[in-house]
Amino acid sequence: MRLNQVDFDLGSVGPTLLEGDRVFQVGKDGIGYVLDATHLGGIGGHLFGKPLDKGCYAIGATAYRSPLVYVPCDHSLTAVRVTGSRFDVAWRSPDFRSGSPIVAAGLVWDFDFEGGYLWGLDPGSGAVRQKVAVGYGEHFVSLSSSSGRLYVPARRNLFAFSLN
Repeated sequence: MRLNQVDFDLGSVGPTLLEGDRVFQVGKDGIGYVLDATHLGGIGGHLFGKPLDKGCYAIGATAYRSPLVYVPCDHSLTAVRVTGSRFDVAWRSPDFRSGSPIVAAGLVWDFDFEGGYLWGLDPGSGAVRQKVAVGYGEHFVSLSSSSGRLYVPARRNLFAFSLN
């Protein structure tokens, strides 16, 4: 109830189904939780929870490639390494307004809709591999990938980048 009253609800990011019947959840308050997918429900029923640090205001959708969950925070893309029922922050991207990331062609891709850049990051270290100016975007746009291309919606344009 308190989280809804201060607009820090968990509904700002959907749950991420992990291996081993685990679920990762984070909301606007930046506190991550690991839950048992076979025993959901109840207040305080999580297996583990802690803040992602650095004031992560999470909103959008995560991407997942075991063992990392990529969380869109308002000042960085944050990679969370989940091990069993616990997690730790593995890395943070440079400071940008993270949209909903995807994993494609060996990189984690994210669109800084306020800065106008497409970022391609190393999935394990967060090192910048690509940074392309595409122009500003709208809040909550999503990248997509298909047939060897990465699609980026930026304002009234749709950019397609070859991933080959």
